[in-house]
Amino acid sequence: MQPLLSEDATPAPGVAVEVRSRPAGEAGPVQAQLIRRRTVLTANRLDALLWLIVPALLLLAIPIGYVSADGIGQSARFAAGNWRLNPNHLLFEPLSAWWQGLLGAAAPVAEAVDQLKRLSILAGALAVALFRGGVASRLASSRLTANHATLWFALSSAFSRLWISDETHVIQMPAVVLVAVLALRCLERPDLPRGLALGGAVTIAAACFVSNLFLAPALAVALFLGLPRGATRLRTAFGVFAGTAVSTGLLFSAAWLLSRTTQGFLGWMTNYAGGSTERIDLAYGLQPTLAGIAHATSRALYGAASSLVDLAPAVAALREDPSLAAVAPRLLACAAAAAVLLLAARILGRNLADRANRSAALLAGAWVAAVLGFGFLWDNSDDQFYVQLAVVFGALAARLPLRSGRLAPAVVALSVPALLWNAGDLGMRRIFYPRAGRVEILRSDLGGACLVVYPGHEDLESLLTLAALEEQGVRRLALTGLATTLPLEAGMERLAESIGSCRAAGRPVALVDLYDTPPGQNPWKFLDRLGYERPRVQAAVARFPVEESSRALGPFTLRWIAPPVQSPR
Repeated sequence: MQPLLSEDATPAPGVAVEVRSRPAGEAGPVQAQLIRRRTVLTANRLDALLWLIVPALLLLAIPIGYVSADGIGQSARFAAGNWRLNPNHLLFEPLSAWWQGLLGAAAPVAEAVDQLKRLSILAGALAVALFRGGVASRLASSRLTANHATLWFALSSAFSRLWISDETHVIQMPAVVLVAVLALRCLERPDLPRGLALGGAVTIAAACFVSNLFLAPALAVALFLGLPRGATRLRTAFGVFAGTAVSTGLLFSAAWLLSRTTQGFLGWMTNYAGGSTERIDLAYGLQPTLAGIAHATSRALYGAASSLVDLAPAVAALREDPSLAAVAPRLLACAAAAAVLLLAARILGRNLADRANRSAALLAGAWVAAVLGFGFLWDNSDDQFYVQLAVVFGALAARLPLRSGRLAPAVVALSVPALLWNAGDLGMRRIFYPRAGRVEILRSDLGGACLVVYPGHEDLESLLTLAALEEQGVRRLALTGLATTLPLEAGMERLAESIGSCRAAGRPVALVDLYDTPPGQNPWKFLDRLGYERPRVQAAVARFPVEESSRALGPFTLRWIAPPVQSPR
């Protein structure tokens, strides 16, 4: 299969083009090629424009129910101006804060956090359009295949979920796709200036998310291995390193000076979140033991798989009930998506002499090495660290046959249900999430409590924040807040003091999701790494008269600790 003609599809230097006179009105081979090139470029640009406009208008018009606790916290900090430059993602805070301030004044909404979703939607649409116009057009053999590849990019699970998220991690994706476009240009026509430009693009991506720096060495190696032998490939690979090193050094040095921190440059660069506690640092990063290596490897692979099809609900369900019946559709969707990518890898491996196959293979290899390498070292499976793999999924799909060939029926039969599953999953679990109804349940059922104790993070924390229970005199205590600042013994003592003060005041305490949820499910997984295992938390709470059975609180569970019975005077 030959790729669509791109803007760089010009005759190779030194190749003579024979021009013969032809009768008037009859186009020669050169003219026919130029006409075809203009037609293809017009189609590419039109499709890219449609991918930019149509999804953005559709997503901006639909109310998106799901909201995250981190997004609410970030929105509050942006509104208060209480944010600072973070070396982990330099552009994340200033761009999001500027956007929220701009849109909050121009088009206010009921919840300020919803403004951040609009930034994610526009950034995601720009990334999809760049992929269609700059990556798919270079790798696909037809317009249909290029749009099919763009669908795989757009509907890969991690990208589609972050596309509508109030956590604006997707702002990195336009820069990440730009890196892919420039990498393909280097493979087409390698030279030092293009290598330097690619390195500069990596720096822009790293300013959005510092883990993207891993792309620089991975791409330099891919270019060195994929280009013909000679000085050109060495200069191009060197350009990637030099461009990244110089531009990154200048940008991050300037940010360090602007941050006005008292830390040295290396201390500022390596300090997670610009000032985290030591206990937070313990929850992340590879542990140099056999168990730690196995754990980091499994997390990286799980994060990569979930970036294709979201496996978190299946894993949580399997922990609660080992039966496969409840999770079979999701696992089948993941298997179908993985089979499509394996078919694409098979096609690439059989014909690496084809330029487009070789480019797709080198691009995918560099991305997988960079993304999984960082995920392994950071020992985390969160979407924000694996969303870049959408480029790999789209690049591989661009080399799949759709109309002819013996593999075409299998590709269509596997691709359609996998993509439909991701689209339906996004709609049911994110877009049509019943936020308002759940907030009202929490507000009405917990309004009489003195204190609400809950694990922290996840859906519950965001809904409790939106319920604004503090206005009714209800305090909140998240175990994650205790775990990130205090060891278990001190944390449980603080918990007991808080419960005891409420009972002394004659008011009840609500325990939400401290029972009846799988211990291997977040945030209990996070708490477990910091020593806050669920049985130990429940043992600390058991000194108080806790209800023996739980009751439903929407999708959550609730148990009360009643105040002491007051004896009549």
